Amino acid sequence: MFPLIILTLLLALSTAEGFQNNHVISVIEVCAAVTALLALLHAIGPFQSNFAAYQDIERQVNAARFGQSNVVTFDQRKLNKHYCYFNAFSQAYHYDIQQYYGLNAKVKIRFIASASPDA
Repeated sequence: MFPLIILTLLLALSTAEGFQNNHVISVIEVCAAVTALLALLHAIGPFQSNFAAYQDIERQVNAARFGQSNVVTFDQRKLNKHYCYFNAFSQAYHYDIQQYYGLNAKVKIRFIASASPDA
């Protein structure tokens, strides 16, 4: 997502510079800028939903750290698979997730997989 934002800004600045220098902007430059902008707008929804899912995970982890809960659930169904490496939240990474978040062995980590890989 971040490289797309940078690309969009660079294209916008390049186009604006062309206007200042009375440079004729090519159709390709306009199409590239419009495509980048549309791609950015298309990514906003999935980005927001993935961020909300990640915030839910963070909330559960903090509750587990402070002893308010003993379960953290990673639900792949909440993640948009086109904008997230959802396999990072799978049983294969149980140990790594436990170490990364500093969870003790008493905290149970649950993984809920999506019904299909393309869901």
